[in-house]
Amino acid sequence: MQSQRVLAALAAFGAMILVAQAEQRRRANDVETRAPAVERPMVVAAGETRQPVSVQAAAPSVAVMPARIPQVPKVPAVVRGTPVAVQTPTQGGLRETDRLEITNAERISIKIQGQTELSGDYRINDDHTISVPVVGRVSVAGLDAAGLEKTLSERLSRLIGREAYVTVEVTEYRPVFISGYVSKPGTAPWKPGMTVLQAVTVSGGTFRGSDSTGVDGASTKLQRTVEDQKRVLATIARLSAEQQGRDKMEIPPRLIALVGRAEAETLIEAQLTSFLSRKSATEAQVSGLKRAVALAKQEIDSIAAQRARLTEQLKFRRAQLAQLKVLYDKQFLRLDRLTEEELKIAELEEKLASLGVSLSRTQGGLIGFERDLGNLSQDRRALIDTDLLKLERDAAQLEVEIEAAGPLPRKLAKPLSDADAAGAPKKDAVIYEIVRTEAGGPRTITVDRNTLVKPGDMVVVSLQ
Repeated sequence: MQSQRVLAALAAFGAMILVAQAEQRRRANDVETRAPAVERPMVVAAGETRQPVSVQAAAPSVAVMPARIPQVPKVPAVVRGTPVAVQTPTQGGLRETDRLEITNAERISIKIQGQTELSGDYRINDDHTISVPVVGRVSVAGLDAAGLEKTLSERLSRLIGREAYVTVEVTEYRPVFISGYVSKPGTAPWKPGMTVLQAVTVSGGTFRGSDSTGVDGASTKLQRTVEDQKRVLATIARLSAEQQGRDKMEIPPRLIALVGRAEAETLIEAQLTSFLSRKSATEAQVSGLKRAVALAKQEIDSIAAQRARLTEQLKFRRAQLAQLKVLYDKQFLRLDRLTEEELKIAELEEKLASLGVSLSRTQGGLIGFERDLGNLSQDRRALIDTDLLKLERDAAQLEVEIEAAGPLPRKLAKPLSDADAAGAPKKDAVIYEIVRTEAGGPRTITVDRNTLVKPGDMVVVSLQ
C-alpha cells in the first residue's frame, strides 16, 4: 500500500515537470513570433517622410540586414579652427552647455527601425518617464538624446533577441515663461541660443524703461528687427557651411558688426548643435544606403550560386530519368522507381522557380537603394538652396528696416557692453532674474540680458 502511494506521488511530480517544460516552450515560441520583419533603412530628407520597404526572400538565404545608423556625436566646445567661447554671464555664475537632457523637452520623436508600430511621438510624463509599448516605462532623468537611444536599444535588443536601431529627436521643448515688468507676460517657445533679451522681446519688451537699459516705442520695434536679423544671419552661416561641405562654421562679418564678436560667437555656438546633428544624420543615411546596396548585391550573388547548383542537379536528374525510361520500356525497372525520379525533378524545378522570385525581389530592392543613394545628395542640396534663398531675402529686408530706423533708435536699441554698463549711471535699472527648477527645488539667479535661458525657465523682469 505504501509503495503505491510513492508511485502515485512520483507520477504527479513528473506531470508537473512536463507542464512546466511545455509552458517554457510556448513562451519561447511567442518571443520568436513577435520578432519584427527586416526592413530596408528609412531615407528621410528634411521636410518629407518615406515608408520603409521590406526586402524578403522566399527561399532560405541570407537576409538583407538594415544598416546601422550611428548616434549623433557629442558636440565639442569649439569649432575646429575657430575657437568659440561658451557664454558666461557676469552675475550668478551661470554656465550653459550644449548638452540638453530629455527632461527639458515636452515631446520627443522615437524611430525604431523595423518597428513602425512602436515609432512615433511620446510625451514626457511628470515623473520624467516615457511609456513605450512592449518596452514599458523608461526613465529619461539624466539622459540626453544619445543616452536615451542607447537605453532603448539595449532594452529592445534583450526583448527581440537581436540588435535594435533607435533614433531619438526632440520635437517640442518646454516653453520659457516671462513675467514681471513686460508688456505681454506669458510663455514663449524655447529655441537653441535663446537669451533673456530675446525672451523679453517676444513678450513685447519691457513695460517702461529709461536710458540705455529700457526699450520702448521705435527702439522696441528696432530691437525686434535686430533680434530677427541676428537669428537669420546665424542660420545663414550654418546653411552655407552645410552647402559647401565644410567642417566648421564661419562668423559672418555683418553679424560681428551688428552685435560684436563676443555675442556673434555665442550665436554661432548655438547653431553648432544643429550643424553637427544634420551633418551626422546625412552621413548616417549615406552609410546606411551604401551598406544596404552591398548586402543586396551579396544576396543576389548567393541566390545566383544556388540557382547554378540546382540547375546542374536538374540537368543530371533529367539525364538519369531518360535512362530509367529506357529500362522501364524494356521492363527492367518498376514504375514506382520511375515515379520517384520524376518527383525529385519536380521538386528541383519548384526550388528554381522560388529562387527566381527571390532574385527578382532582391534586384528590385537594390534598384531602390541605388536610386535613393543617388537622390539623397541632390535632394539635400536642393532643400538647403531653397532655405538659403528665403533667408537671404529675409536678411535683406531686415537690413533695410534697420537702416530706415535712423541713428537714434539704433543707439537706444544697442545693448551696453559690460565695461559701459559698469560705469554708466542708471535710473530705473531693469533687473533680470531666472527662476530655474533643479533637483533641490527652484533657484533664483540674477542674470543679464545676454544670458542664455533653458527650457522651462521663468524670466522675471523688475525695476530697481
